[in-house]
Amino acid sequence: MITLAKRTVWLALVCVLLLSATAGNLITPVSAETAVGVTDDLELRMAIDNTTIIIGEWVNITLTLRNLGSSNITIWFPSSQTFDIYLYDEEDHLVCRWSDGKAFLTVVWELTLEPGEIHNATYRWNFYKYADSGYAPPKPGNYSLVGLCVGWYGTRWPAARTSKLPISLIEGDVVVRVPGDANGDGHVTGTDLAILGRTWYRRSEETGFDPRADFNLDGVVTGSDLAILGRNWYKY
Repeated sequence: MITLAKRTVWLALVCVLLLSATAGNLITPVSAETAVGVTDDLELRMAIDNTTIIIGEWVNITLTLRNLGSSNITIWFPSSQTFDIYLYDEEDHLVCRWSDGKAFLTVVWELTLEPGEIHNATYRWNFYKYADSGYAPPKPGNYSLVGLCVGWYGTRWPAARTSKLPISLIEGDVVVRVPGDANGDGHVTGTDLAILGRTWYRRSEETGFDPRADFNLDGVVTGSDLAILGRNWYKY
């Protein structure tokens, strides 16, 4: 478990580096498309960067679970996985899941949300379908996404799900970023270091996690991601 002291030390280091590298750089938030589902005072909201996506492009998808009721809600999980995202085609056939091909710890745990409390996580996905031979791209077309909280709420599974969020997958050229370029401006500078610093040692299921700084896609921002940024410092 990461202590507040470690995060404070890191943020202090970032401030020193930023004073010598860049000043006055601000991150402009992007608007997101959303889908929401509510069952028995449990709300699940899914937000995505963009709904028209070039095949192969990585997008950020945030799932937020909220207790809308006046008493505590407890959800039980059979593994370390909290959320999942399903991709459906136009005929409502399941194409693939975000979790396909991924491994999760087998551990039973519970999440208790007090009234008004939220629990969220942000994932990166390019909608490739997992098969024995690896990952294959989807065909161009219209699809829909559904977010799920993959725990048990009483006798109900999933504990919560969103409504369908329509997306379009199109053919086109995917812009390949320099590893370490968190904000996508084509340069690895102090601005990218600032993004990494603000989400230092946060995991995908923690509030404040920024997937743009998870350069190795392991779900947590650590020294491995800082090393990737460092190797490409000021590269274009």
